[in-house]
Amino acid sequence: MPGIDTITAAILEDARRQAEETLEEARSKAGDTVRQAEARAQKTAQALMDQAGQEAVEYGRRMESMADLTCRRERLEVKQRLLDELFDRALQALHGMEDGDYLAFVGRLMLDAAAGDEQVVVSPEEKRIDEAFLSEINGRLRDAGRPGALKLSERREPMMGGFILDSQGVEINCSFEMLVRQARPMMEKEAAGLLFEA
Repeated sequence: MPGIDTITAAILEDARRQAEETLEEARSKAGDTVRQAEARAQKTAQALMDQAGQEAVEYGRRMESMADLTCRRERLEVKQRLLDELFDRALQALHGMEDGDYLAFVGRLMLDAAAGDEQVVVSPEEKRIDEAFLSEINGRLRDAGRPGALKLSERREPMMGGFILDSQGVEINCSFEMLVRQARPMMEKEAAGLLFEA
């Protein structure tokens, strides 16, 4: 996908900045879950051992195993929520870029993705991608030997930034949501490493 290196770099940079902020929160939540699960398991095991000897010991082992599974499941849920939040923040950061940075980024995506004669579909709220911006991009496309005939489409689609190129029903989706969605499988392991490394 054109521009994936750029969006990947943006997401990584955001992840690195936010890793410091969220790492302590993630560790605290995971630590609380572990402590609660261990406390429940120890309390249950001790009560059963006092009551029934060998039977209580076996029951305690089963309870510890269940608590361990519960703890692992809760940790995974916390990690997944934090990763969801991280990628949502990356999307929000892209959407909230200053006008100059936003147009430079979108311009690079457009130059990479456009053949030069597509309709440019944007969100109903989009004010930055306008005819003047497309005129500049068209000039750069012509300089690169492409048609340079991009037009702003009447059609609008809900998105948090970016655009969709429509060429007679064939679409190239360069919305920020799609770019983040495509980058996430490649980025998730690295982002998890930054957030949850011991």
